[in-house]
Amino acid sequence: MDDIIELARSVFHIENISLSILYAEQQICHVESGTLNGDLPRPETFCQTTIQSDAVVIAEDARTDARFKDLPRVSGDAGIRFYAGAPLITPEGHRLGALCLLDTEPRVLNDRQLADLKRLAGLAMEHMNLVRAREEARYDALTGLLTRRSLIERMDAAIAAERRSAALLIDLDGFKDVNDSLGHAYGDLVLQTVVERLGRFKAEGRTVARLGGDEFVLFLDGAVDLFEAAGLADRILRALAEPIVINGHLVHVGGSIGLVVRTNEANALDLLGNADLAMYQAKLGGRGCYRMFEQTMRHNALERGNAILELQEAWEEGALELYYQPLVRLADGAWAGAEALLRWNYPYRGVLPPAVFLPVLERSHLAVPVGSWIIREACRQAAAWRKTYDPDFHVAVNLFEVQFRTGDLIKVVTGALAEHGLPTSALKLEITENILLTSDPGIVEQLHALKALGVGIAFDDFGTGFASLSALKDYPVTSLKIDKSFIANVTESEMDLSIVDALLHIAETFKLSVVAEGIEEEAQRDLIRGRLCEYAQGYLYNRPTTALSFEEAWTSQLQTRARG
Repeated sequence: MDDIIELARSVFHIENISLSILYAEQQICHVESGTLNGDLPRPETFCQTTIQSDAVVIAEDARTDARFKDLPRVSGDAGIRFYAGAPLITPEGHRLGALCLLDTEPRVLNDRQLADLKRLAGLAMEHMNLVRAREEARYDALTGLLTRRSLIERMDAAIAAERRSAALLIDLDGFKDVNDSLGHAYGDLVLQTVVERLGRFKAEGRTVARLGGDEFVLFLDGAVDLFEAAGLADRILRALAEPIVINGHLVHVGGSIGLVVRTNEANALDLLGNADLAMYQAKLGGRGCYRMFEQTMRHNALERGNAILELQEAWEEGALELYYQPLVRLADGAWAGAEALLRWNYPYRGVLPPAVFLPVLERSHLAVPVGSWIIREACRQAAAWRKTYDPDFHVAVNLFEVQFRTGDLIKVVTGALAEHGLPTSALKLEITENILLTSDPGIVEQLHALKALGVGIAFDDFGTGFASLSALKDYPVTSLKIDKSFIANVTESEMDLSIVDALLHIAETFKLSVVAEGIEEEAQRDLIRGRLCEYAQGYLYNRPTTALSFEEAWTSQLQTRARG
């Protein structure tokens, strides 16, 4: 704001400038220069007139202006003669105050100067909106607590200052049951009640924040005693165990707490990570308890058991999400489909890519329910986009091998398609070499049945393994996806280009459609398009992203194409 005041001084060659906000009873000058400004009772201000106007209000000589001549600062010792003010109006239409120019001599502003003053007021308003948005982003909308990002900033500051600190990571027990049985509106009320209870433990040096979902953190900054922190954890658990009554419904939730007192953790994420490991030990211990972090927990976390427990929690709490990346038709650049890709919204590490957790997920008991959910959710989203954007849009889903073992894959697929009113051509199932190498007749039989129904079968990462060529003969594949490792250097490497040409020739021989993965540059796109590859996928078009961001990017792409 100081920069705007300085800019106004240089533009108008005037010393007395203020940015004032008008409250119910008085005017506060939040930024000012010169000696004529100051906080005043509302009836004595120029602003009470300016705030009612959409245009700049100007008094070339306030002593002769009926609106202002009786104001104390005009008729009194201040001797103000000139005033010009541009109202500060929010995008929602709220009138806050004014950007004002004052002088003890009469002045005249031309039309250009009046327009400049209004533009400066607009810049000031934009700055205020930005500051407000940043401040609002610091707090969780539902609970009013600090957000994860704000908490991490505060924790990092304490760690950088070498202050002794501790973190209690609190995860609610039984909250999912509330959402499932009573609905999310009741769940929100439960969270707000929990926050009220956690508020009992606020004090100087203590910060309560919401990590997301039903996870909270109490951060202790300053002199921290291990026994004091443990006692605090115990009191929090007792408070959370108290019954909650909402609209006549008796609700019981509890909590599991991981406690860590900082020793050599270098940053907030390390500290939260250790608290998280301790919290999961509390879950394993029967819930409704707390555990203190020990170094052995970190070693144990590398073992499969804890990873599965974390995934189980993520699945129960809805932390798994589908991202989408467009499948682009090279002939005209249209987004003809999308690949659905699983992501994990981890509480403090952010969105985790599949390489971090898929190997564990594929070997766990969660693979079947998660895989079925992916098919249903992808079909739901495809149905919505077919109605809004393209009636022929299709979605591609990756399968886990274990989904073929249950014997109900076909039922899951046909049920998802029927539930959302989709034709079988709207879904493509992607299989990898690991599935093909099993040589299981049961898998081949199910794939034949799915293809007979009209569901597409895509061979993912084609060309990278030993099973690729023989699989085309034995498996009912309808399309190939050329692995991105062959595309990365295709414009520079004759070897890679020869491989791509060979794969395209194989696809043409077997009458299969082809998707080139990993397109990141226009030169790659142009080369592949010139070789009659039908579809492309890669960062050149869009990174994998949430459904909402996918829609925004798709809308922008359609507008660009419409402009030619």
